[in-house]
Amino acid sequence: MGRGDLSDQEWARLEPHLPTNVGRGGRWKSHRRVINGILFRQRTGIPWRDLPARFGKWKTVHDRHRRWSGDGTWEKILRAVQADADADVTAYRARACEAACLDRHHTCCQTRAVCDEGGMIARAY
Repeated sequence: MGRGDLSDQEWARLEPHLPTNVGRGGRWKSHRRVINGILFRQRTGIPWRDLPARFGKWKTVHDRHRRWSGDGTWEKILRAVQADADADVTAYRARACEAACLDRHHTCCQTRAVCDEGGMIARAY
């Protein structure tokens, strides 16, 4: 894995939202390698033809990027990943509120922190 490539954690969040090979004439090459190639090209600004060989054929990377841009796949992936991130934040806030409310007497007396309806911890002064 090169510098700037998707980490295993990033890939695990992204992979479920990617298109599958179902109904296509041929098998797609590794989505991860192709996406890393797209990200490399976006990050460096190099021409498609100068894409390093470790990302596969430049034409494959270019065509997948062009296809996904045209058919709305990138927008669908973005919305799905944003929804996952929002769910993570909501769960984190709920856990933080629950932890503060478990020891409400100590929390309220010592730090004056109280849970609001949105699940966040607010300071009441």
